[in-house]
Amino acid sequence: NVGRSSSANDNRDKFRIVLSSQFVSGELSRLIEEANQLLTSTTEGTGAGEYMKADRDALSAVIASASQAIDGTEEAINAAVAELLGAMDSYKLAILADRTELTGLLASANDLYQSTQEGTGAGQYTAESRSTFNEAIAASQAVLDQDVLTQVDANAELIILQSAIDAYKVTVLADRTALTTLIAMAEQLLTNTTEGTAPGEYLPIARELLNDAIVEAQAQADAEIL
Repeated sequence: NVGRSSSANDNRDKFRIVLSSQFVSGELSRLIEEANQLLTSTTEGTGAGEYMKADRDALSAVIASASQAIDGTEEAINAAVAELLGAMDSYKLAILADRTELTGLLASANDLYQSTQEGTGAGQYTAESRSTFNEAIAASQAVLDQDVLTQVDANAELIILQSAIDAYKVTVLADRTALTTLIAMAEQLLTNTTEGTAPGEYLPIARELLNDAIVEAQAQADAEIL
């Protein structure tokens, strides 16, 4: 009885191994078919939405290697599945970019740079902020001018350039007129009121808070860069 039980267990284990191997082999076959469809549904070229020959050759080579592993061990099949999945993901990321959006954003960035001025007056920009923005424009232009530009890299550069545009805009120097006027009004209010506890008077803490705010605002108004 013990011998028959052991033999039955061995047979069940072998059956499980066969089923497991058949499952992973079937999964690899499905992935190979999917990878071939990916190749046939895309085109080789250097235009937007196309793929470079080297990228297509790389995926073809992995497909061929995976096809040879179908009848191999479960370990070899699993390795082929992992390699093929990685190759398909890499291939999808290699799609060549449509440069239209990045070209348009670069034109907008250049227009903004050309339409603004360096200086210390209201509405102007410091030399440092203009230099930083100009460097960002040049970097994005270098990306756009690459012979090979993937959509992933183009999208990333769009984000970088838009961030540079937004950062440049907020460095515009302030018109201090409104702040100066408000400071004068606050000073006049402080002068025209008295400290005390009687009706119409102001507690010391209230006057102190207003005075501190005036001092802080005046420091901002007197700053070289605002």
